[in-house]
Amino acid sequence: MVKPLFYSLISEASGYVYTIRFKLVPLDSDVILPPFTSKLVKQLVLIHPCFSQVKALYESRVSLKPVTFKVLRRGSRRLYKSEGGPILTARMGEVLSGEIAVFSRRLDLDLGLLSECNSRVSLPPLTSSFLLEVVEATLENVNAMTLGLDQTQFLEVRLHTPTLLSTKLMTPPHLRPSKLVRRLEDLYRLTITPAYICSAATTLWLALAKDINPAQSPTPYHVGRACDITIGEVDVQLKPETVTYDREEGRTKRVRGVTGYIVYKILTPRITQTLDKLLALATRLGIGRSRSIGFGEIEVKPKPPREA
Repeated sequence: MVKPLFYSLISEASGYVYTIRFKLVPLDSDVILPPFTSKLVKQLVLIHPCFSQVKALYESRVSLKPVTFKVLRRGSRRLYKSEGGPILTARMGEVLSGEIAVFSRRLDLDLGLLSECNSRVSLPPLTSSFLLEVVEATLENVNAMTLGLDQTQFLEVRLHTPTLLSTKLMTPPHLRPSKLVRRLEDLYRLTITPAYICSAATTLWLALAKDINPAQSPTPYHVGRACDITIGEVDVQLKPETVTYDREEGRTKRVRGVTGYIVYKILTPRITQTLDKLLALATRLGIGRSRSIGFGEIEVKPKPPREA
């Protein structure tokens, strides 16, 4: 049997992904939400004692955080403010859904501690307090995670929140130290080829599941180049979007990324097993810049040939 492409990348990986889903309900009054609601989720984790272990993991790394705070949802709608869009609000008694994804190399997160989360919480400067209720907490071994991509040649990548993939992501390794590259303006791709999806997913996998510094590895570039010739687009609907993240020192911080979906066809089965692992982790933790605060939330799933 022929080994899949980049088999060494997905072999001997280790770690676990915890997914914590919860509800937040304003109790005292209607509230104005922050423009990017993952900021509220992050604040909740940093101040509530039941999330102390999650907080410790988040603060354990400077870059490529092992924790992702996803934006709040109203039903299936992700809550963030696009430029020119209305202010985000939540009515008293309205149920908002939240999710936190956590990667740990060991089984050191006590899920029992989450039972202490169900309580009334205050999240300044919001005037209303909230009812917090943990709905579900799951644990997955990174080696057992799968999207089932071996069942079809087609897959759909849906970008639920603005995805920030730097133009420098696919810089050839020998050019990374050059002054030319360092001095280039850092923009984000508004059209995304398979190379950028695969390279970003590989960067995440190396840093977490393999405990390798991706900045010192040529692998994200090589996997990206391989994806560009082994995967092709068959349908695309992408939308550039400018969103408001925060205000810093009186200035509004705006970020421009892309949302929408892409349907890909896998042109050789030799890339499928590697792709399945990389994208399974990316589906849980997101990809690209500012992934830990809710940007780059993606969903990848197999697509039947007739739908593709």
